[in-house]
Amino acid sequence: MTNIIQFTDPFSRGSAISEDSYPIAVSKVASQLEALTSLQPNWDSYNAKPPSTNALLGAIQLASYTFQITTPTPDVFPTPNGNIQFEWSICNYDIEIEIESGSKCIVSYMDLNADNEWKEKTLTTNLAMLTNLIKELTRRYVDEFESKSSENVA
Repeated sequence: MTNIIQFTDPFSRGSAISEDSYPIAVSKVASQLEALTSLQPNWDSYNAKPPSTNALLGAIQLASYTFQITTPTPDVFPTPNGNIQFEWSICNYDIEIEIESGSKCIVSYMDLNADNEWKEKTLTTNLAMLTNLIKELTRRYVDEFESKSSENVA
């Protein structure tokens, strides 16, 4: 199995990326993905497949590409079909991403401030829509954090 941490560590190869500008959520996701590499077939006792290398690498690529500095860390877990799922439920905004590979994921999302309807889209190479969803989630998260911080000061 590919070592996810080595694959994603931009600081080990003299990258121009500084640790201050790299989303901490990406590192946290990488650690969680690394733990999932030890899953065996039938890990759930219902014939679930272990996460595929394509799904693991796709998950870290997606996180690296779409997460901002302040993006909260998603819940990360394997799916029975060998994919990886990210989930957030924050500030009336729910996003679920099932990652099959670096070139395919299924995004489901609902904005409780706008409507109570789940929307779903399969994405391949264009992640603009997903990037915008994660930006909105991050904005709401930061706004709520700042709001709570100012309440504590007052």
